[in-house]
Amino acid sequence: LATSVGFQLAVAREIGVNARTDAYFAALTIQVLLAGATGLVFETFLQSYTDRLSRGRVAADRLYGVSLSCSTALGAVFALASILLARPLLRLVAPGVSEVDRAAAVPMLAVLSVGLIWARATIINGAFLNAHAMYAAPYGFAILGQVGALGILFLSVRRWNVLAAAIALMAGSFLTWTAQQIYIWCRFRTGFRLDARWPDLAGMSKTSFPLRLGHQVWSLRDVLTTNVLSHGGPGILSVFNYAARIMSLVFTLASAPELQVLQARASRMCAFGERRGIASLLRLAIVRNLVVFSAGVAATAALLPSGLSRMLGAAVAPSERAMIIWLFLALVPVHVILNVESAYVQVVIALKRGSLVLVVAAGCLALYALLLAVRPAAWGVWAVPLSLCAAQIANLFI
Repeated sequence: LATSVGFQLAVAREIGVNARTDAYFAALTIQVLLAGATGLVFETFLQSYTDRLSRGRVAADRLYGVSLSCSTALGAVFALASILLARPLLRLVAPGVSEVDRAAAVPMLAVLSVGLIWARATIINGAFLNAHAMYAAPYGFAILGQVGALGILFLSVRRWNVLAAAIALMAGSFLTWTAQQIYIWCRFRTGFRLDARWPDLAGMSKTSFPLRLGHQVWSLRDVLTTNVLSHGGPGILSVFNYAARIMSLVFTLASAPELQVLQARASRMCAFGERRGIASLLRLAIVRNLVVFSAGVAATAALLPSGLSRMLGAAVAPSERAMIIWLFLALVPVHVILNVESAYVQVVIALKRGSLVLVVAAGCLALYALLLAVRPAAWGVWAVPLSLCAAQIANLFI
């Protein structure tokens, strides 16, 4: 958490809040969306790998190796497409950003797009380690990448300005991926594999595609948010993103470990036909998530006023720092609901019911888009957390 928050605050301190950072966050929105799309075939890798691991390492390692090779190839295709289509994509996602700033975002998106090559492979490696009950290792590699990204940011920001943030993120993610691959090879003696028969990919893609597509549909809320806030004036999109990323980091710290353990254990129960214990596992995960998340939010909210003032200094105006804090608090209800919903989603993933995720996501995205379309103009940036909260409630109950 410290390294991740440190990177975001370092970007704010070194670059500030302006139209150019709005362009950076627009490019980052596109990169995150495309990174998710690289998982259309591999979303249920953990479940498929666990199924095969229950029958022995040989078949499981073949699936891992082929998935790793195919994911990097698919990532390279997405990276090339993103680079070639950078200008129209930025125009579509952030029409309110000026033409000059959108042009400056083109090299940012190109640099970020390179990271698409190993984006899904990094997630597959994390799932591989979780399947072997090595839950802490993925976080250690992520921290290594974040520390590397911070170092690169400080070394290059004077020369490259906002582009340095994109370079640092790409390089940090590469460091994480490389460290993962070296560790897995040294520990398990397995890695990339080419197999003309592409074992089990067809079966995995049938369950992965609707599930990942559902996540992708709901991820389009970020595109809608960026589109709306790009019309809010210079810096508004950046302020919201700083607040949202701080909240996301608190949510990840509080919930991601429990959710990953839940998905891994539920997948193992499904693989061995022990589904009766999933309900109690789900309830326990929800309670733990809410308790830890509440403590994390309280501590962060107490530290933010003085912390932002000391860490950001004159780079961010007092009014902008206050807006970051208030937006952070406005996003709390959204993430309380997300804590509960995410636990259910992990079980749905373990059961490989991807079509349910797709239907629910499509309905809730439509509701979010409708709420943004009819929002009163006076609500300004506050329409986003309010609309998100309503859509998230619908997501949970459906």
